[in-house]
Amino acid sequence: MQKRNIFSALGLLAFSLAVGLKAATFPLGDLRRIGPGFFPLVLASLLGILSLALLLSSLEKREEGVPSHWPRRWLGIVSVLAALFAYGFFLKFLGFFLIDSRLCFFDEG
Repeated sequence: MQKRNIFSALGLLAFSLAVGLKAATFPLGDLRRIGPGFFPLVLASLLGILSLALLLSSLEKREEGVPSHWPRRWLGIVSVLAALFAYGFFLKFLGFFLIDSRLCFFDEG
């Protein structure tokens, strides 16, 4: 399983580098008016970071049969990122008051 993860991480890292290099050829714009290269560059950067994390966790030496604590350590970060994406997605549909009250309860749990 770890060899598969290593090869997957290397393939995803190569793909993110290729997409990032191609996206860098497009104008990025500024923060008020982003250009066509901004979104692919951000996605390629995120994919590169995640593939590096997968590569590092696959190269981590651990004893056979001992489960990794990787998901438990990252559960808080993943839940906060999910809440942020949910906030951005549902804000337009539910409005400020409803989405804030829903995500406050999600954050406390």
